[in-house]
Parts: sequence; C-alpha cells; structure tokens
Amino acid sequence: MQHYEGSRAVVVGGSIGGLTSALLLRKLGFSVEVFERTPEQLDHRGGGIVL
Repeated sequence: MQHYEGSRAVVVGGSIGGLTSALLLRKLGFSVEVFERTPEQLDHRGGGIVL
C-alpha cells in the first residue's frame, strides 16, 4: 500500500461517509480537513458522530 505522508486532502461533508473517508485518508498519511456546511453542532442528527 502506498503512503502519502505530507499530502493534504479535503473532505466536504461530515456525514458517516465523509468521516469514514477522512479516517481512511488519515491512516494513509494524509493531513485531512473535513468541512460541513451546517454551522451548528450536529448533536441528535444522523449517527451522532462528532470529531
């Protein structure tokens, strides 16, 4: 498996798919930023995952 130390990635959307993608990218060595358009906390929505 190729590692991407020092590379950057942006994930748009903090849903379960976006957060899973971010975690997998981070495991590969990417520096990851996740952007969500909802300005308020995501409490009591979806799977309830907050990072």
